[in-house]
Amino acid sequence: MPYNTGEGGTNGTTVLTSNSGGASGDAFDSVTAPPVDAVLAFDNTHAAHGTLAYKFQIGATSTQLFLQWLAAFSATNLSYAKIAFNSYWTANPAASAYQLHVASAAAAQVCGVRINTSGQLIIVSQAGTTIGTMTSVIPLNAWFRVEVDVALDSTNTNVQVTVARYDNIDSGGATDTVTATGTTAVPFSRIRFGWGGSATTSNGPWWMDDLQVYVPSAAYPARPGQTWLRRFHRRQLSPSSAVVVSSGDFSAAGVTASLVLAAPAGSVSVTLSGVTAGVVLAAPAGAVSVSINGPTATVVFAAPVGTVSTTLPGVTATLVLAAPAGKVAVALPGATGTLVFAAPAGKVSVGLPGVTATVVFAAPAGSVTVAGGNFTANGVTATLVVAAPAGRVAVTLPGVTAHLVMAAVAGGFNNGAVIVPVTVTGSDRASTTVTSADTASSTVAGADRATAGVTSTDRPAATVSGSDRPTSTVS
Repeated sequence: MPYNTGEGGTNGTTVLTSNSGGASGDAFDSVTAPPVDAVLAFDNTHAAHGTLAYKFQIGATSTQLFLQWLAAFSATNLSYAKIAFNSYWTANPAASAYQLHVASAAAAQVCGVRINTSGQLIIVSQAGTTIGTMTSVIPLNAWFRVEVDVALDSTNTNVQVTVARYDNIDSGGATDTVTATGTTAVPFSRIRFGWGGSATTSNGPWWMDDLQVYVPSAAYPARPGQTWLRRFHRRQLSPSSAVVVSSGDFSAAGVTASLVLAAPAGSVSVTLSGVTAGVVLAAPAGAVSVSINGPTATVVFAAPVGTVSTTLPGVTATLVLAAPAGKVAVALPGATGTLVFAAPAGKVSVGLPGVTATVVFAAPAGSVTVAGGNFTANGVTATLVVAAPAGRVAVTLPGVTAHLVMAAVAGGFNNGAVIVPVTVTGSDRASTTVTSADTASSTVAGADRATAGVTSTDRPAATVSGSDRPTSTVS
């Protein structure tokens, strides 16, 4: 079962049969010598795993460009094999591009896998014609894995090809699959990765990594339709201490198997125990922990003291947002929850107990107060009272038929509508002595003053005589 990762190469170095083995894995039997305007080299721009992958790019010069296993794959032609590789494209190919070419020892094509200009994986027959097209397209700027089953029938004349694409290259099920049957097939032993068909021009770049071929044997007698262990879906590297499962390997013992991915302390650990599995994501103390124990699971988000804590125990869950003393605290116990905003003494406090909630605003002494020091609006018939210090204006509005009352100092005049004080004080009171222009002169002078003697016609005669004079003796 040949396998190659490219990790034994040097970045930017052209791939040769002589430098393709070693730390990379099984060396290739044949490597295309690229023209001056083409590239087939070890490259660190993109790597599915490790640091290196194989870069392919075809220039204006017509050429093939492939890595081939022949003797390293099988000394004789075979009728079944499973082939896998990872591939990376930054854009859809300019022309339908070969990724895999399967041929006989005499180089007669059996089938191939290509990517068309729309980004779909296609299966081509021994004649190079399309016999199967995958529905979905490849992801761009991301690695994807391709696994190919190639199986001839009992007469070795027809070939069935199944192609599966995995957009998650290390786990999960196939993203898409396609199966097709070709005719005029022959047993095969050449496996070519890259452009193994007839020469072409101007395509790529693309990258390939983790190239593998599975050959059936007595230990692994897999055939199409039977369970395949997918031994090279992940890289066959030494187990890392970062991932520990059972005895250090990955085991899937049947459909009721338990999958356990354990991680070092402080990292995420996941346990999947069968189809009714509980998923547990454990985190270090003080971080967020989540537990999902079955379909009626409780989700718990725990946080350090003073931060937000949330508990959702089932579909009738209570949401609690707790805060330090003096901060805003909110409790929502179910669908009929009460929302409470609590504040320090002297600040605004609000309580909303349900859909028929009462809103209460409390204020410090000396501010607006109603009904014992609080402002309360308990329904549409509420009374509004505006109280003021002694001697000031006080107003009461008891409902929509309210009266406006102006109160004055005690002892004033009250006619039922207006109250007037008895004693006028302040600027409204007269001074004790009238002065200036408001006071009369001590002596009347000018035209307003009478003369000392009455004269002229206004003065009586000095002597009254005649009939105007009284008699001398009055009797």
